[in-house]
Amino acid sequence: MPPTRPAQAASQPAALPAFWRRLRQPDGLWRLGRLWRPGGAARIPDRFAAVAALAGLSLWRQAGRGAIQFLANPPPGIAGLRLGQTGGSGAELARHRADLGAGHGFRDAAYRCQDQDGRMRHLLLSGVPRRRGGGAVRGWHGLAREVTEEIAAADAMAEAQRRVHAAQEAARAAMEEVSGRIAMVEQARAEFLASVSHELRTPLHAIIGFAELIRDQPFGPIASPYIAYARDIHASGQRLLAEVNDLLDLSRIEAGEYRLHEEATALDMVLAGCLAQLRPRAQAAHLALEAARPPPGLTGRVVVRADRQALRQVVQALIEHGMRTTPSGATLRLGLAETAEGDPAITLASSASGAPVEALGGDGVGLVLCRRLLGLHGGRLASDVAGAAGREAGLRLWAILPAARLLHVTPPAPSMPTGRALAAVPAPAEAEAARAG
Repeated sequence: MPPTRPAQAASQPAALPAFWRRLRQPDGLWRLGRLWRPGGAARIPDRFAAVAALAGLSLWRQAGRGAIQFLANPPPGIAGLRLGQTGGSGAELARHRADLGAGHGFRDAAYRCQDQDGRMRHLLLSGVPRRRGGGAVRGWHGLAREVTEEIAAADAMAEAQRRVHAAQEAARAAMEEVSGRIAMVEQARAEFLASVSHELRTPLHAIIGFAELIRDQPFGPIASPYIAYARDIHASGQRLLAEVNDLLDLSRIEAGEYRLHEEATALDMVLAGCLAQLRPRAQAAHLALEAARPPPGLTGRVVVRADRQALRQVVQALIEHGMRTTPSGATLRLGLAETAEGDPAITLASSASGAPVEALGGDGVGLVLCRRLLGLHGGRLASDVAGAAGREAGLRLWAILPAARLLHVTPPAPSMPTGRALAAVPAPAEAEAARAG
């Protein structure tokens, strides 16, 4: 029997879910087809047009081999659409045509056609056959849904994803190229530094050797001015040789070829040796280079596990940097200290009055090497102000080693040259807190 007509079905949006569920049932389209009997076709648009419009669906039918006729909510501008002629492509189109030839119903078959304005439109058609009394197919009817906007959005999304993927691949290729170039530049720089260092060392040794011969006068006395010149040449050659050695060590560190030779090392002995070696240069620059009094926890022989030669280079770099950035007449004090975390540190404090705090920012090769060597030990290089704030403050460098490298501290032993005592100074963080307070 034909379904009972619900009251106000065309005007109530609440009828949409029930209507849609009935049409999606296996016999839903067959039940709808029963309404298209002689005399029933004229009332289909009036009965279901509003509901079809709410669902975004179009009702259609086809008689014989004619074009599809849209009965309710027709897609604008589409005419002359025929079943099986403008469907998908490949295997999908072959299966759809096979279903049509066998008289089987179909669901969501993809169709595309041009509208009257020449735009490509996309539809999904679902339909069931209309049969004669003997079972022969005399036509089709069903539902259509336009998906042009959805397909356009999907195509736009796919294109955007393709562009993003292409951009990512291009960025990855550019990064790989840049990384390769950086690696080549780093390798070339390391090779250049190593080559130049080796090339400079040979003539420097000759210059230093001849300066020693002139200074020591092994072949007889010479005029005193020439002896002074020879001393200057010898001292300058030694400093230049030290810079070349620093460059060579820095290139080895950056190339990963530098190896630490760790052993029990007395920090106070290392400081005493560097003070004795560099004090004449400090006096020549009209600077006082003294030993600072260590804090109570580091009084005596302080032994750490470290590379002795590397620590000697670190201390020399600190002193040389202090001599470059400290005005004449000031005092440099080298000593041991302890950070708030309990890490042992080598400090170089300046008593310079009027020395700008920014002077600590001037890094030379020595400080760069100092940072690298401390980094190999797990330590770090820090700086702060020793004294009052402002331009009247002295400067202080900290070469900090991790507490795990401290082996033991023995009772005091006279090993360092003494000078004017410098009280134990707080760590950089403590000094900063004191100034803030």
